[in-house]
Amino acid sequence: KAVEALRLLRRMLEENEEPFALLRKITDAVSKQLRAKRLVKSGALPDQIFRELRLQKYYDADYLKAAAEVGEAALIRSLRACLDAETALKSSTWLDPKIKLETLVLKVCGKDA
Repeated sequence: KAVEALRLLRRMLEENEEPFALLRKITDAVSKQLRAKRLVKSGALPDQIFRELRLQKYYDADYLKAAAEVGEAALIRSLRACLDAETALKSSTWLDPKIKLETLVLKVCGKDA
């Protein structure tokens, strides 16, 4: 998964996608997984979760299964890593956004970078 995620990130950067826009997409994806996990934990039905998270049953059929495979603590760590990456990108003009985003993707994928 990490290799595929890095490949996608690099392609988007090559297509001149704005680093902060990519960071927002990563943050939103992690946040959505955490919300899905918490909704499942609260007893919400899959249809209700799909509606609330604006997921498409056809395209996102395995979303809840995939979200279940990631622990809540790992998702919270990933959100913190997203916040740290945002802070670093905003406060360090010398920082290469590509490297910071690649490091973030590895962390989100469970690879210590």
